[in-house]
Amino acid sequence: MSQNQTIRYFLIIAIPLYISCAKVITQEQAGFLSLLLSTGQSSLASSSTEIPVTVDRQTGIQISASGLTVTYAALTTLAVKLSAKPTHDVTVSLSFDTTKLSVNGSGVSPVNLTFTENNFDTLQNFSLDAVNNANDTSSISLTTQSTDTPYDSLSKSLSVNIQIATAAIISSVNTVSLDGGGTGSFGVRLNVLPTNNVNLTLSFSGAKLAVDGVTSSHPGLSFTPANYSTLQTVNLRSLLNTTESVNIGFIAFSSDADYNSKSKTVSASVTSNTRSIVLSPSPVSPSMKPAEVHSFTVAPSVAPTSDITVSFTYTQSQVNIRKFGDVSYDTDGSFSITLLSGSTTAQTIQVKAVSNINVASGTISIATTVPASPNGDISFDALTTSTGYSIDTDNVPVALNGNIQNGNQATTSNSTTYTLGTTVDPATSFVICNFQTAGSDIVNATTCQLNSSGTQVEVKKGASGTNVTTNYYVMNFSSGISVQRGATVLTSGTATIGLSQTVNTNKAFIISYVRTTSTGAANDNRKQVQVSFADANNLNFSCNGCTATTVEWQVVQWHSATVQSGTATIADTASSTTATLSSAVDLSKTFLIFNHSYTPNGGTGQEQNYFTSGAFSSTSQLSFQRGFTQGTIAIQYFAVSVPSGLVVKSNDFTLSTSETNICDVTPSGGVTDYLKSMMITSNRTGTVAEDTALDSSSLTYEFRNSGCGAAGNTNLKITRYNNGDGTNHSLSGTYFLLEFN
Repeated sequence: MSQNQTIRYFLIIAIPLYISCAKVITQEQAGFLSLLLSTGQSSLASSSTEIPVTVDRQTGIQISASGLTVTYAALTTLAVKLSAKPTHDVTVSLSFDTTKLSVNGSGVSPVNLTFTENNFDTLQNFSLDAVNNANDTSSISLTTQSTDTPYDSLSKSLSVNIQIATAAIISSVNTVSLDGGGTGSFGVRLNVLPTNNVNLTLSFSGAKLAVDGVTSSHPGLSFTPANYSTLQTVNLRSLLNTTESVNIGFIAFSSDADYNSKSKTVSASVTSNTRSIVLSPSPVSPSMKPAEVHSFTVAPSVAPTSDITVSFTYTQSQVNIRKFGDVSYDTDGSFSITLLSGSTTAQTIQVKAVSNINVASGTISIATTVPASPNGDISFDALTTSTGYSIDTDNVPVALNGNIQNGNQATTSNSTTYTLGTTVDPATSFVICNFQTAGSDIVNATTCQLNSSGTQVEVKKGASGTNVTTNYYVMNFSSGISVQRGATVLTSGTATIGLSQTVNTNKAFIISYVRTTSTGAANDNRKQVQVSFADANNLNFSCNGCTATTVEWQVVQWHSATVQSGTATIADTASSTTATLSSAVDLSKTFLIFNHSYTPNGGTGQEQNYFTSGAFSSTSQLSFQRGFTQGTIAIQYFAVSVPSGLVVKSNDFTLSTSETNICDVTPSGGVTDYLKSMMITSNRTGTVAEDTALDSSSLTYEFRNSGCGAAGNTNLKITRYNNGDGTNHSLSGTYFLLEFN
């Protein structure tokens, strides 16, 4: 053979035949066409025999063995590739007798495969099947077409021996690959027409696999002469996340003797996998201020084959959690979401800081569960992860959210609610109230509180009958304030209750109001309660003679404030006392709020002995006064200094013995906007030795314009019910105006 001649050849591999050629290289492009032949669903046997084929331009394709065997319902596959890159596309055509054979499921001849420079060495298949289940003979013809001359017009004919098929159970695959916890499927059919129905029973390890959703008592598969060749799908789920092989066995039962007792085994090859819950950003370790919200996403590392429940465990006194789009935050310390089967879509989680104190290192624990076997993706079960956070409560500026809601309401009922125009967040809101009563029985002592939904102010007293006018101010903050509230019933002189959240007592103060079901005008000590911080987690209550007393309290933490708190005592026989602050304060940014208990010693029930006013006598000293000298007053005070967000103006006032109201001109031209202003007040009763002066000593306060005719910014209208029941008396006090900016 000269060097100008080029040899082209086929590799034809069959079971049981393997046909190949010897490769001859010339100066022209050399190449070959390899045809790999296999029968049935199995891969090529390792015992294939090579049969050389020599091809050249003059002699064409030379094959020493020219026959193939095709069994009905069992595919015979020619796997074709070129051995060298062509310069142009090469088409390989297989022509066949359409009355006897089908190729690649087609009954139209020829069937073509095309090879390019890019896929020339990638196997492409001709799959042959017999049309009829009968012994017969036929032939096929292989030809090539290409403008790459050495590959053009090669041809070879092969005889085909068609054999009748015996009854068998056919599966679409012999091995199904599954991930641990994953799912897969395969098809099962019969290969030849049965004479009667054929039922297949299934056997498998129910501890390792679920088949069609069950782990035992599978109903089996049923075939009839009408549907015998139709694949029926068998669905698998791995129940263990381990690497192993699990067999699914089929046994046929039928009155058709050819099928009865036939068997088939399909193997499930399970590979263990490491799954995870992915948090983004990673790591999720936000540093937050109180009321601040941080978001992160949660997603499965791959699409699960079942729903996944993701549970979050957290410290509810530090943070609250919700899924983005939920209306409210979960607050009970346990929250969950569902990641959907077949999806890697992330869900957004929002974490809101609610702690009143610094949290250096908090943790949200995350764990997964899946539906019970056999429906859950076990590879995603019992996964755990966590995210950390920190909360910095220092120096968060206060920001009023909208206007202060205020109103004056009168009622004789022992329980009344006043609906707010705008709902507020109870966790960042508090209410200040003043009361004016028309009677002096202690059962008329009145409390106010914001309800748990932030929609109403609740006003209560010991009994119905006497008219009480309530003046309330509700403040809601978008930042800088955290509030806890509650109602504590005293059945004895003292009590200690726990707070739901730890507070920073250097930044917190207490607002308290007292009511009692006790009656009489001489038992006023039962409505005077000292409320203080026992520590950062508890409140102490102290009262002389309380047996049926309720204290409505609010603990307000002002995150940017500095609170100097302490106790002071007006001793029996004294009418005043002072308390020295540890640090001087800016009086334009500081207000005083206090509460006290009362222990009588003569003058029982006389308002002159227990009504107490408080004020700053200097930047570092507090002054407390009452109208007379009998009994002991135990005071708990809070001097609250706020560096920004509001301006404080204070003033002393007096109602003379003849006045039931005054129109006091507020200092420094009043406030800029009374809808963003409120007051904290205290007053003492002038000398009057009577126990019926409650109605003439309790006051309401309203922002008014000049002359006090309408609401406004320049004046404060201060009103009492009367000026004395027996003896007219004066009142004196101090108010602090808080204007937010």
